[in-house]
Amino acid sequence: MIDFELKAEQIYSKVIQSKGIYTFKEACEYIQNLPYGRISDRSKFELVIEEGKGTCSSKHGLLAGIAEENNHKEVELMVGIFQMSPETHPVLTSFFKVNRILIFQKHIVI
Repeated sequence: MIDFELKAEQIYSKVIQSKGIYTFKEACEYIQNLPYGRISDRSKFELVIEEGKGTCSSKHGLLAGIAEENNHKEVELMVGIFQMSPETHPVLTSFFKVNRILIFQKHIVI
């Protein structure tokens, strides 16, 4: 895993440093262990730390923001969208018969 010291003085780095976290690896571990939950304003990734929870999107957005603040361009935020249907996930065939919808699952990878 990539690791570097958090030296930036911008908001995302400062909020994670307020928890005594000073490396990217420590930030990843801390944020990963926060419970899943929606933050009150999804445009403010610092709320992941302040509210002690986050979705995949907000947690990854915060980590990407921390990396950007610390000039680590090799950390990229990418989104993958996958269709879920009876053809792609046969184990869910009965679910799709009842609900008659297709699901698009989003994964965010750093």
